[in-house]
Amino acid sequence: VQSNSYKKAVRRLEALESLLNRQDTAKSPLLQEKLRALHKKLELTAKIKSVRKAMRTSTSLAFKDELKARKRVLRRLG
Repeated sequence: VQSNSYKKAVRRLEALESLLNRQDTAKSPLLQEKLRALHKKLELTAKIKSVRKAMRTSTSLAFKDELKARKRVLRRLG
């Protein structure tokens, strides 16, 4: 493919790769360990969000049940 957009993308990719190679962190032996820690943190964050969402839905269901019971009591009281 010889389009201008392809050539531009290839040049940009080469520039980014050279920039990455010049960085000290890319050559760091701890890079893989740090990446694993980051992925684990992201997974835990997603898990926390899902648990919080589940907690919110369960508490809202409990409140709905309590509201129904209170309405029933109020109807009986007149």
